[in-house]
Amino acid sequence: MPTEAEYIRAAYGFPEEILPHFQSQERKHPWGNEDPIPGYHGNFNFNSWAPTPIGAFHHGRSAWGIYELVGNGWEWTSTIFQGFPGFEKCLPSYEGYSADFFDDQHYVMLGASWV
Repeated sequence: MPTEAEYIRAAYGFPEEILPHFQSQERKHPWGNEDPIPGYHGNFNFNSWAPTPIGAFHHGRSAWGIYELVGNGWEWTSTIFQGFPGFEKCLPSYEGYSADFFDDQHYVMLGASWV
């Protein structure tokens, strides 16, 4: 499984050989900076009522040529789910939200489902 950083680079970064052609080192979405179009860039917003085959949305692939990095299904990473350095919960109602899962037994998930 990729780490969280590897997944982010695969989804939003550029291979070194094409990076000089871009002013930004990251895209807003894997396919670029334009807003997502369900059924064109990927399987999200109930475009389909179930996951679709990988590669079904050619226009949604990343600069690396990787399909389905957002929408269609959540992706596990090998990165332990923790707060950022210096994180302190500031709301009493925060218990039961993310901090309960900062136990070294949960992992970061990225991507998003088809819903």
